[in-house]
Amino acid sequence: MSSFKKVDEKTKAQISERYDYLISLKPQELVKGVSGMTRNFGCKFSGDLIVLENLEYGNALYILFEHWKELSILSRTELFNRDEKDYERIVHNKKY
Repeated sequence: MSSFKKVDEKTKAQISERYDYLISLKPQELVKGVSGMTRNFGCKFSGDLIVLENLEYGNALYILFEHWKELSILSRTELFNRDEKDYERIVHNKKY
């Protein structure tokens, strides 16, 4: 979390909004990414649906399906080499 010290107040607010929004969806459980996804936190919504969010500016939100435990330990590059039906990637842009 030390990298958050380097961001401006607007970006900190945006990060907080992302976190608050995911929590407002009332996930069953919060999880932390491992291995390649260590900077991500996750919201588990069902046995086969998890959302992994990287709170650092410029990253993406990942929606993982059936094999989320297996997918969550992969690096971004390894994940991109997988079948796209296993996940959705939503890149953060200026609006989100």
